[in-house]
Amino acid sequence: ANSDKKLPVMIWIHGGAFVFGYAKKFPADGIITNLVNRGVVVVTIQYRLGALGFFTTRTHDFEANLGLFDQLMAFRWVQREISNFGGDAGNVTIFGESAGACSVAFHTYSNISVTQNLYHRAIIESGAAKTCLSGYLYRDQQQSHDFALKLCAKYNFTTAQWNSGNFNNLNTCLNTESYASIVEAQKAGVWLVVAHPNSTFLPGMPKQLAEAMGKNRPPLPVIIGTNRDEMVADVGNNTSQGQTPLKDFTSDAVIAQAKIIAANYPNNNDKIADILGRVYKSPYINSTDNIGWLKAITQMNTARNFFGPTLEDAKIWLGTNGNPNVRMYSLEYGASALSDYYAATPGYTPVAHTFDLAYIFILPDFWIPFLKNISASDRSMIDQFGQMWTNFAKYGDPTPSSSNLPRWDPISLQHQDSYYIINNPSMMASPYFWKDTLLYNDVIPTLAQI
Repeated sequence: ANSDKKLPVMIWIHGGAFVFGYAKKFPADGIITNLVNRGVVVVTIQYRLGALGFFTTRTHDFEANLGLFDQLMAFRWVQREISNFGGDAGNVTIFGESAGACSVAFHTYSNISVTQNLYHRAIIESGAAKTCLSGYLYRDQQQSHDFALKLCAKYNFTTAQWNSGNFNNLNTCLNTESYASIVEAQKAGVWLVVAHPNSTFLPGMPKQLAEAMGKNRPPLPVIIGTNRDEMVADVGNNTSQGQTPLKDFTSDAVIAQAKIIAANYPNNNDKIADILGRVYKSPYINSTDNIGWLKAITQMNTARNFFGPTLEDAKIWLGTNGNPNVRMYSLEYGASALSDYYAATPGYTPVAHTFDLAYIFILPDFWIPFLKNISASDRSMIDQFGQMWTNFAKYGDPTPSSSNLPRWDPISLQHQDSYYIINNPSMMASPYFWKDTLLYNDVIPTLAQI
């Protein structure tokens, strides 16, 4: 801490659908081994979750997105104090996964965050702004309204009061009820971030906010990407634990999933379901190929939640301020250690949501059950992530000329959908899931009129 040479800082924001998760889930051993030992200071932060962090009346009475303000306060603390821990306050990377990745994206769209020089680089893993934006991927689920009615009915709070903006009884309720009762009343599932004119943090849709900032939006070096099979189902016969038998993945299941997705859009649901069915019910998949249908359903869901929003965020950077330092990726490495896990899907090694965390943080929960199967290639992938992420924190470039890694180029106006396949070996590729992103970023929004 007394050294004259201050080290780059990396601030980690955990995921968990804005409902669960905590900093301690990422043990110090892995952080030190794969990140700190490479010459960075790592800060892990916590923030309010669920109703405590994301309840809102969409008025100034109950401000939206308090959990994101918590993160902002943590960034400010880092600016004040990190030099005491050997960190360079002028070289800070914020990085996160899933809801943590969405958080990072939202900070880069928020005028009260991104323009304050609190951070200088961003890594967005398996999440983008629209992945976690209320009313986009899913019709607005009214979590806050439903929560308020459930918790505060005994205070005579009603939907009519909610609709009229009469929050006297609600205010009494929320200032009276215990922490435990608030948590108990939370609606199951995800809590989403609200973009609304009355939101101080996010007063408009992300693209509108970026366009309003224009050249004033700092051209931060950005890494943004996904795991190839984010939304793959947990395949197996233990249905009581949420597993789905492989035999259930059929062409009919593709059509059923297409209808479920289409129902979330406000207009032309039947047309959207039909197009999804035509795209993902491939005539090249044999009717008895359950693995093939599993892949099709995985692709359909992953594209909607991740591929589409990821490419949109990257292109917004290019379109609003010509940011020359945006890099996209797709993690496509299937760990040898997971051979037992992959036994349920013979011939298919899905790279599921959160798998990137195993390589970055060397998570014991991921590796210990499969220690006997860890290969040199698995260890190489851990090293590759450690190198790339810390190189980026140091230099704004994950594969500088001094590294021995294959070159990872940023996107450009000429190559807007180029991306880096993280594998052994890694390589550049293009275009980034073009069929899926065209469908979800252009065709369906036009039909749904959103």
